[in-house]
Amino acid sequence: MFEVSKGQKLTASVKPNPATGNIRIAQIINPAGQADGPFGNQMTYALNESGDWKLVLSENMMSGDPWKGEYFLTIEIK
Repeated sequence: MFEVSKGQKLTASVKPNPATGNIRIAQIINPAGQADGPFGNQMTYALNESGDWKLVLSENMMSGDPWKGEYFLTIEIK
């Protein structure tokens, strides 16, 4: 969860370890509880509401077998 001000922009990426891992940014949830997605390994998103936002990471069930492992998540808010 991360707190933002209206008008900011989110850039995020997720990288699995090993690189062949099956993980993606599945959804972003706004302060009102509405979800958008799926996105993939990278996303850029205009944050149109102030408050607490959430990112949901999950496997891509259409892209491979279930996966458990480490990942590196990068989030930048401007």
